[in-house]
Formats: sequence, structure tokens, C-alpha cells
Amino acid sequence: MPRRNQMLAVYEAAASQGAQQTFFEMGWTTQLARGDREARDSLAALTTANQWLAEHESLFAEVEPIAKTAVALPAYEPLTPLVRAGKNFVVLQPKHLTPRQLAQFSLVVLLNVRCMTDEQAEAVLGYVKQGGRLIATDETSSCDGVFRARAKPALASLQGADRCAWLPGKPTTEELLAEWRRLDDKPLVELVSAPEHLCFNVARSWDGKRTLVY
Repeated sequence: MPRRNQMLAVYEAAASQGAQQTFFEMGWTTQLARGDREARDSLAALTTANQWLAEHESLFAEVEPIAKTAVALPAYEPLTPLVRAGKNFVVLQPKHLTPRQLAQFSLVVLLNVRCMTDEQAEAVLGYVKQGGRLIATDETSSCDGVFRARAKPALASLQGADRCAWLPGKPTTEELLAEWRRLDDKPLVELVSAPEHLCFNVARSWDGKRTLVY
């Protein structure tokens, strides 16, 4: 990965509180051991980026995102397009789909959360019944908590429901964002015009004394 892109990936991961992850190319350490120039440049970029983060730790440590939207997804689903689109959200692990957690958000996005327990499905159904808005994609809730296929998705009753959008297959980022804008018509902050790859997030310090915009 080119030096500039490597540094950008590290900064994006920090600014998004981990919503964007940093990956290394296969064989990178082997290339580094062999003295590959690009691998050395990549290491230098990582060193520079992490040194800067260490010097500015207070900007990233002990803070939490301020967001009205939660995105739940399997570990292998990428979030980079949503991060770079300027969408402010909290990453919610599927195991945290509980009434108490869901009640904090006005919009919940389920990105191909294929496996879902009956309790988690009931929590989501209750959330929508109480006025919450939902976007679900692909095979969300098509299996139970131990990967057994259901005759129909546990959330099938929400397909076509008010305040809900069910996008079949793997929707494009543009399709997902279109439904996001429709259901979340009053975002906390909205980017109107910004350079490509601008990373965006809003967070507050745990003591509530600072609000940070990345």
C-alpha cells in the first residue's frame, strides 16, 4: 500500500473509533524482511502515523461517538464507504441487539446480520414497534443464533413496513445511503461538499466537557 494511503487508513481508523479498520496486504511482513522498498516505506508511514496518534492521544482516548444511528454487521462487512460518505454512526455488535441498546438510536442499520437469535429478533421488532427506524440488507435474520436456516427471516414482517427499508442482495453504497437519507431526514451533522476521502466523525469526551469533530 502506498505510504500516503497507509497513513490515511491509520488516521481514518482512529477518527472513526474503529468503524474503519486497517488491513495489511498478504505477505507484507515477508516483503519487509526481504528489504522490499515499498514495505519499508509502509512501515515508516505506520511509524509516523502512530507516533502522531501517541502525541495526540487525548483526541482519541476516552471519547465516544455522538450518533443517532447504529450499524450492526458481521466482522467481514466493510464500513469504509460509509465512513468516507460522512455518515456519523456507532458500530453495534449483533450480540448487543437488546431493547436497552436499541432504544438509544433513532435509526438502526443491519448489514447482512444473517444470524440472529429469537431474542435479538424480538428486540428489533419491539424497537420498530416503539417508533424506531430500520434498514436491513441481504440475508438479515435468515438464520438463528446457531446458524440454522429459518423457513423465513425472523424480521420478515418488517419488509415493506413503515419506517423500514429492506434492501435485497448486496446493495450499493449509493442505494444504502439513499434509504439512510430518507429515514434519517434530520442528521446530527451533514456534509454538503467535501473532498474525496474526507473522514468524518463527531465524538464527545467521557467527562462531557469536549466535543470533537474529525
